[in-house]
Amino acid sequence: MTAHVGLVAARLHASLVHRPGSGVFHVYAGPLTPSGRFVPRAARPVCSARTRQLSVVPRSGPTVATEARRLCARCEARLSAMARRASQPVSRDDFLREYGGPAGVTLGDLVTALVLCRTVEENRRVAFVASVVHGFIDVHSMRRPAEPGRQARYDFEVELLRRRRALVAAERTPEEIEAAAVQREVDAQRDAQALAARKKSDARDRAVDRRNKGVYQPPWERELADSA
Repeated sequence: MTAHVGLVAARLHASLVHRPGSGVFHVYAGPLTPSGRFVPRAARPVCSARTRQLSVVPRSGPTVATEARRLCARCEARLSAMARRASQPVSRDDFLREYGGPAGVTLGDLVTALVLCRTVEENRRVAFVASVVHGFIDVHSMRRPAEPGRQARYDFEVELLRRRRALVAAERTPEEIEAAAVQREVDAQRDAQALAARKKSDARDRAVDRRNKGVYQPPWERELADSA
């Protein structure tokens, strides 16, 4: 397994920041202003670019509003270089030592990592780190918890799976997309045939039941009962 820029940013407890009106967002590792909304004027993002004061990209729970912006290429290159030099955990205990503990990655840090994922494999790595550090949660078999802490973990997992579906779709080849469309048509036709057969079987059972009770049956219903 190789590290990726998202988890490097998470280890740095980095924030995603931007210059208002810019189509680029940067990665910043360091203290923010007391309001938590801005980068101090003398501070620089990881790419060391000199910009006007940067503000934190708006975030709501596990969702960060980066859709209309792209990651700064120099920030990405710097994080990639750090990722190549980083230690590569192998076992679950390695991951726990690397990302857990009192100074370990928070769910907020993993939200940053999630935004920076570019492949399904990277998304799965973030999911694994989240399960090791913050516990496994199966959103398919449970409702949203009542406890605020568990709600945050649940919401993060929902967003992680949403982003994974988008990455899966983006990574598919034209041939795979066409094959999936054909398979959906086959599945829809099979489902329609199964539904029609079930309806016909139910109608036949009702016709037989009415005949057994001696109820008058129109010719089409007598024919249907005789076919049972």
